[in-house]
Amino acid sequence: MDTKKAYLDKFVLDFSNKPRNRMPSFRRSSQETTAKMNHLFQARDPLLQQVGIVVLYYHLFRIACEGGWLGKITRKKLADFERDREANRLKAGGRHYESRLRPTGV
Repeated sequence: MDTKKAYLDKFVLDFSNKPRNRMPSFRRSSQETTAKMNHLFQARDPLLQQVGIVVLYYHLFRIACEGGWLGKITRKKLADFERDREANRLKAGGRHYESRLRPTGV
């Protein structure tokens, strides 16, 4: 499946127009995963500014739940990861996104 915005928008529209006689099979597991994510993130969270990283975090939490290591995911580790990503973008000459994250160790 192509993940470009136009294709994803069409996918959502097509899905929303289908009759629902029963709850989609993925709904319960996705709600459980996002509920666990909710404990680590906050409203308008700077860690969730980019759509791509939200997808990555969702899969990280899903796999951590399945593997029994959810407790190893901390906000500090995710903030450090984001700082490392930003530093890497700068080294590579990419676009700079001003970090709104707290300093390391918070």
